[in-house]
Amino acid sequence: MSTDDIGEAAGATGPSIYKHFPTKTDLLVAAVMRGGEQRRAGTAQALAKPGTPRQTLDRLLRSYIEFTLSQSHLIGLLIGELDQLPEKERKAARQNQREYLALWVRLLDEVRPGLDTAEARIVVTAVLTVIDNAARTGSTGDRTDLADRLAELGTALLLSENPPA
Repeated sequence: MSTDDIGEAAGATGPSIYKHFPTKTDLLVAAVMRGGEQRRAGTAQALAKPGTPRQTLDRLLRSYIEFTLSQSHLIGLLIGELDQLPEKERKAARQNQREYLALWVRLLDEVRPGLDTAEARIVVTAVLTVIDNAARTGSTGDRTDLADRLAELGTALLLSENPPA
């Protein structure tokens, strides 16, 4: 992505981006950090409300869907550009991802006790990947019912006792 592309997306000229960010790497760091902060804020809200583990899992799922659909432009960065970050920020971002996945796995274990931890990781990763991909797919994002359909699909995957072979 060029600075002209970035500037256009931000409603400015490409070169004006350098007034705020000395390099593209600085811009990438800022975008990844902001995306992580927004996801953490939604996660904190989902976890703060009282309820059963199943209700909390539902809120966490909805929170992630909302974040992903509203910030679909950041999802590509959070998924595919972490290798471009400086080492310190890359390690922190990867650690945040591991902790986020672990949170989902712990919560899923409360909802489905006895589920193998490795299987839980696979299920959660599949759910998050489906949501990420749906948000990044052009025509899919135009659906007004997308959040509800993703919630239904995510719930079905998370709660399925008999996943497809």
